Amino acid sequence: MPGPDERALMFLGLATRAGKTVSGDEACRAALKKGLTKMLVVSEDASQGTKDKFKALSETFETRYRVYGTKDGLSRFTGRPDRKVVAVNDEGFATRLSELIDEAVAQEGKPGG
Repeated sequence: MPGPDERALMFLGLATRAGKTVSGDEACRAALKKGLTKMLVVSEDASQGTKDKFKALSETFETRYRVYGTKDGLSRFTGRPDRKVVAVNDEGFATRLSELIDEAVAQEGKPGG
């Protein structure tokens, strides 16, 4: 049975296969500005500048924000290479993903977003 980390990333993969995510810096910014994004996930190994930029954007557009996973994990589960930022554009997927991430963070004692 997958651990909490795997469950959150697997769910992100499911949202991606359902067509409910976009990934990459520019695509995520565009989705935010169009009002489509319900949640942003930025990898833990993204630069501090990237984290700060997307945190500010999430506050501006009143969107959930989490720092979670690694670039490799986000890339693997979204099926796209070198992904540090993923936007979830569906409220149901965003709600459940934020619950799974918060659960994983609480169980592992990691800082979350």
